[in-house]
Amino acid sequence: NTIDIRLFDETYEYFFCNKTVERKNMRGKRFSLVPFPEAVRVSTVGCQYPLDKYTLTFGTFIGIRNVATQDRLRISFESGELLLFIER
Repeated sequence: NTIDIRLFDETYEYFFCNKTVERKNMRGKRFSLVPFPEAVRVSTVGCQYPLDKYTLTFGTFIGIRNVATQDRLRISFESGELLLFIER
């Protein structure tokens, strides 16, 4: 069993991703991917700076401050933990 916890503030929604996340109505929204401590083979579709099976490690700037360029944003990864920040 897993627990889905989401946090909100005035600007962002924060949550740990499942292995695949698809969000609609995203065009123009900013988002960031933060690995804890690593997320392996991360891929993103529908954004300004797409990733293709890239391994993210904590403390790097890859995955930070991206923008959705399409209505649908898709994020996937194979292993590790990935915190997603999405502009509200």
